[in-house]
Amino acid sequence: MRQQVGRFIDPLREAAAEVTIMSFVSDNSDAVEKIRSAIDEVRARFGDRVDAQFYVVIDQATWDPKRVFNQQSGQLPMLGFTPDMGGRIASQYGVRSTPALVLIPKNGQPRVVNNPASLVADLTSFLN
Repeated sequence: MRQQVGRFIDPLREAAAEVTIMSFVSDNSDAVEKIRSAIDEVRARFGDRVDAQFYVVIDQATWDPKRVFNQQSGQLPMLGFTPDMGGRIASQYGVRSTPALVLIPKNGQPRVVNNPASLVADLTSFLN
């Protein structure tokens, strides 16, 4: 049971991260792999100073689970994965299209980033 529940939640952290990265996707495209790679690079560089959360934006009227949860869905991280029904969470942070990353500093305003390649540079400006 713990494995099944643990799949959908992040491990507990000892201290709050300085910046939280919220990743929003709507399907399992090439962008997912780029986002995951960028976040892995960020975690390796900044460690516990950053936290990452992953969301799949779901339009309930048109959503087909086979588009997201297929053989290639191994690109989607299974820890911290959260469905965002109707894109409500994404819209709270100003996300207008997916894929998108939202950088949320502990003290400051959220910032939407649409290019995973700029993630390290954007985080460096937040953390220094």
